[in-house]
Amino acid sequence: NRESYEQIIPKNFTVTIESIQKLLPRAFMVVGSSTGAMVEALALGIPVISVNKLNSLSHDVMPEIGKGIIWDRAEGAEGVSKLIAQFQDTIDKNSTRLKEEGIRVRSFCVSEPTNELIDQAFELG
Repeated sequence: NRESYEQIIPKNFTVTIESIQKLLPRAFMVVGSSTGAMVEALALGIPVISVNKLNSLSHDVMPEIGKGIIWDRAEGAEGVSKLIAQFQDTIDKNSTRLKEEGIRVRSFCVSEPTNELIDQAFELG
């Protein structure tokens, strides 16, 4: 319900009910904190900035693979701005590297839900 958040949403932002699967392919970069959507973005070759909240508990979901290449951590607006510039430079000069790193992340973090893998994940067998 957009009206519930209208006072805190900046004017140049949009609230949507579209699924993450439809939004991510159109994303230029993802900035967030502790969501699986960030790993999904990495798997698509989209740069990600993981924002650490100062003096708070963090449930970090990011894999170490790809850190500093396709994703990195930042604290505060200055850190986020620095990483935006870094990833923009990579997009402009070597976007192939981001795609390749996305493939590496995908092979490390994503698998087909076979019966064998489901059994392993939930220790069913």
